[in-house]
Amino acid sequence: MTSVHELGQLYVGECVRRGPAGFRGKLKRMEFERVLTTFLEFFDRENIRYAIVGGLAVHAYGRLRSTKEVDFAVDLANRQRVIAFAESLGYDTLLTSRAFSNHAHADAAWGRVDFMYFDPATAAKVFAGSRPQQIMANITATVASPEHVAMMKALSMKNHPHRVLYEGHDVQVLMSAPGVDIESVRDYYRTHGLLELFDAIVKKS
Repeated sequence: MTSVHELGQLYVGECVRRGPAGFRGKLKRMEFERVLTTFLEFFDRENIRYAIVGGLAVHAYGRLRSTKEVDFAVDLANRQRVIAFAESLGYDTLLTSRAFSNHAHADAAWGRVDFMYFDPATAAKVFAGSRPQQIMANITATVASPEHVAMMKALSMKNHPHRVLYEGHDVQVLMSAPGVDIESVRDYYRTHGLLELFDAIVKKS
């Protein structure tokens, strides 16, 4: 298993090797506008709380990079309704658990949609901190706070070391958002044994 020290060294080493140009990208248009509009209208119609997380959230906070899916967080209580709606649109459910579900469509225009399901305590914190952000020219939606998005990426990097490079650059962007509480994120990383990794990421900002 990769140690936290090795994760930090991997991040720094890859930054030196690739340099800034290695991380330039753009938002792929898998018809994101169509997918977002469809799900946002559903959430509004059904009075379902949501927040955009993942790559689109980072995009909203200023990092233009490629992403392959739309990621939403919703209340655990709405899990079955959300899955049923995705399947009614023709999405195949690839994986489902209490905390996550992943859905892919045979039509590339609809792409992939992933959901995170939050228990009441987590939902209260995440949704309270969420804010409206412009996602695309014609779409403004509720996005999880930069602090919470960065926290979600902590265990992703710990469990999947190959993601350290691009997830680390996502965290850099999130930590540069206006008014961000860097210390609260640092404390979260410390709690999960990732302080050295977090400090390596922030130092490169």
